[in-house]
Amino acid sequence: AFAPHVGLNNHTETHVGALESPSDPSRYFATPTGGKRSYYYSVQVTSGHLEMFASTTSPYPNISQNLPVSHQSVTAFGNPPIAFHPDEKPKDNPNVPVYLTLTTGSVATYTLDFLSLPWTH
Repeated sequence: AFAPHVGLNNHTETHVGALESPSDPSRYFATPTGGKRSYYYSVQVTSGHLEMFASTTSPYPNISQNLPVSHQSVTAFGNPPIAFHPDEKPKDNPNVPVYLTLTTGSVATYTLDFLSLPWTH
């Protein structure tokens, strides 16, 4: 049984948290469904290291799923922000949420910032 997702339901949110182990259940996040909005995720690691992955095809995305580089934020590259736009969602299911997973090999503390803006493309 997988852990439930923390909902990112506001247009801007900040989560300060810690992953106590590689299997910490507090590492799953999900955005609302529907709407023509772009989602932006930024993570600042305050101790340890972590990776962040975003996907619409898996509620528990990870590095083994061949995600686009733009949907990965890894410590080796300084944890760059992730942007997810409506045209990146599956054409046959445009209302699917974007799922975000934070992972660590040991422990980590972090600040996760989420921003949702109208898509202007």
